[in-house]
Amino acid sequence: MFNPLQAAKDLGRQRNQNMTTVIRVKEYKFDKQNPKMSTIIAEDLFNKDENGLPKTVEVRHVNEKAQGVNEFGDRRAMMHTGVGGTIRLSRYKVDGNGTYLAEHMQRISETDGPKIDGKQVAWDINFLKAWVKAYPLRDKNDPSQLAMFNLSGRLFHKANVMVVPEDAKVSTIEFGSLEQGEDTFETQFRSALSKAIDDAPGGALPMLVCRIKGWLDAREITVGNYKLDANKNRIALTKEEMIDGVIANSKVYQELLLSHKQAVAQETVVPCEAVAGFRLGAIGMKWDGKSKVKNDQGDEEPNFIDRSTVENVISETAQRHKLPQTPGSTKTLWAVDEEAAPQYAFGVVSYRRKQVEPGEVSQCDMETFGRDSGAQLQVSPNAGLDEKPNPYLAQQPQNQASQTTQTNQAQEPANPPAASNQQAPAAQTSQTAAPEHQAAAPANQSAQTTQTNQVAQPNQGSPKIEETEDELPPQEDFGLEDFDIDMDELEGQLAHHQL
Repeated sequence: MFNPLQAAKDLGRQRNQNMTTVIRVKEYKFDKQNPKMSTIIAEDLFNKDENGLPKTVEVRHVNEKAQGVNEFGDRRAMMHTGVGGTIRLSRYKVDGNGTYLAEHMQRISETDGPKIDGKQVAWDINFLKAWVKAYPLRDKNDPSQLAMFNLSGRLFHKANVMVVPEDAKVSTIEFGSLEQGEDTFETQFRSALSKAIDDAPGGALPMLVCRIKGWLDAREITVGNYKLDANKNRIALTKEEMIDGVIANSKVYQELLLSHKQAVAQETVVPCEAVAGFRLGAIGMKWDGKSKVKNDQGDEEPNFIDRSTVENVISETAQRHKLPQTPGSTKTLWAVDEEAAPQYAFGVVSYRRKQVEPGEVSQCDMETFGRDSGAQLQVSPNAGLDEKPNPYLAQQPQNQASQTTQTNQAQEPANPPAASNQQAPAAQTSQTAAPEHQAAAPANQSAQTTQTNQVAQPNQGSPKIEETEDELPPQEDFGLEDFDIDMDELEGQLAHHQL
């Protein structure tokens, strides 16, 4: 029987939930007397009606500390978004009239057409909900710091970004399995690689994430998609060449193959998921090479941006552990898990793909990423299977922990994949195309789930503490940069130099 009171309660709970979506601008309605009441009429691209079409919604910005509707509608503003352009809304709620009340907005595309950079190269802008993980390039002399790159006096960071789409295809690869005495491990792996290649957007490097439920880590294999000829020109590889390159040259694949052979010798069969994804490049401007600010002594020094795009994606994908509530406090404290290996965060990622002639090798770069604050699971070491336990709060009861441990032990292969460098196939001879990533997490962190009902004492020194007024982790304010710089020109130069 329909209960109208329960239905009303459920609707209220839904309206109060913090959500993330992408809108396409249809019209601006400015309120000159009260700019706070200015609104955007837009299509919600992740919210469809009964006919499968995006719903038309009204959006109002409610965070006075960040750029709002008037700035996004101003043609002179850096974050200007015209009719047909797209904007990500982070942490929006729906009021009683159905209006979206947005805390954060970030432009994805300025118009409904391709983006034209300073070199007059056209880039298609795309976005999706996905699990995202960042491997920033770090300083060789001081790995605690990001590497700083210099192009004509402009300083920037670089990163490789691993993306696992929300609807990614999942293949099962069985370690230790033999079919009628025949070893089919390579055949299973080739099939999984084939799916990853088919689903990767053009220009992005196909990628496989290998994971096992209960194992708080993941192994990634990046698939090379081109080779260099004698003149250093990029030549696209065929699908067969891409797969053969992984089987012949990937260190991660060779390690997994040895693990499979150990499982065969021990007559142990363990299923492993191979999830199709792709890898993007990312550039993060730190200084435009000319903006200056006076220090306390009155001397001019570079006016560095607070957070580059790379630093933002690192922050957005970081694991934040909620700390025990302080009696009488209205704030929620969070400890940033800075010592752990990079993890996957679920949210909206946008990327641009260079338009090229048929047969040419394209290029895909990440533009923005924002965590989906309404997702049930926001950060995961294995892209959605598990969540890292909070070491600052009481753990689950002993009997549940024992069951979890037993399950994990039964599921893990005889020699679970160890954390080590991942490397793209040797067919990629360009340094920017095939970097190695260091996975710093222990091979098996699942033992953490055996802790009893005690407040844990993490072994990570003094963590960075952040606070919020609500129950959600801190989030960045977007669109606050005021550099007088042609970003399209910079992007064109970086692309031209393959940086």
